[in-house]
Amino acid sequence: MIELKNINLDNISISEQITKIEEEDNEFNMALLEYGYHKNYITQNHLIEEFWDTVQARIGVLQKVGIDVNTIMEQYPKHLEKIRNRPRDKR
Repeated sequence: MIELKNINLDNISISEQITKIEEEDNEFNMALLEYGYHKNYITQNHLIEEFWDTVQARIGVLQKVGIDVNTIMEQYPKHLEKIRNRPRDKR
């Protein structure tokens, strides 16, 4: 089971957190490209670490507007139901 965590963002503005999302997205995208082209250069673990950084940054922006991780997780079953009937196979 995954346990999401709020982190202390008391001294961070919402605009700074949005910038953090952009930064983490860029780092993930670079890691993804490097992993795709040079699997020996970047490890799977590093790519997954960058993925989780993007998730945490988004949790942070929701936290800044008053939505905590418990509320996010309460909505997770709805997300699972939503994607259950959304095939991505384009054959």
